[in-house]
Amino acid sequence: MRWKILPISACMAGIGLLALVIGCFLPWSRSGNVLRNSYQSLGLLRHFELFDNGPLDVFLGVWIAIAPVAALCIALFALRLRRTAAGLLVILSILTGTPSAIATVQPTNEEALIGLANSGPVTTVLGSIVAFLGAIGIFLGHRLRRQTMATRKARAGVNR
Repeated sequence: MRWKILPISACMAGIGLLALVIGCFLPWSRSGNVLRNSYQSLGLLRHFELFDNGPLDVFLGVWIAIAPVAALCIALFALRLRRTAAGLLVILSILTGTPSAIATVQPTNEEALIGLANSGPVTTVLGSIVAFLGAIGIFLGHRLRRQTMATRKARAGVNR
């Protein structure tokens, strides 16, 4: 039985991408009994103008593009542009995984009125890790496939 890295890596990337997007819609913060997802939480940060035209303000603007970029990755996979999709997925994984990892390691106080919820950041960081590993596997799979094809051509006596 021949083990193929590309289909497994593509499945990992897809599952990670799905978990990453779902994690953005799960609760990230809580205020009293109200749970807010990442988009609502970032909207509150903008409303209270906690970031004044700095790099974090740009990042807050980019965060809303997670779902469209994920859809673009899926479309690129469907069009068999796997390496392009994997490259975009690596960038998306890093941009979403970093803040979700930071939110995950923050201590939570269940008795406080305002705080962080764990389900959204944890799901997003796990999805980012799986998607990142899947994207790296796609790059490695293409490299191995190219080397295998070159070896087969050399054995057949067809060199270019």
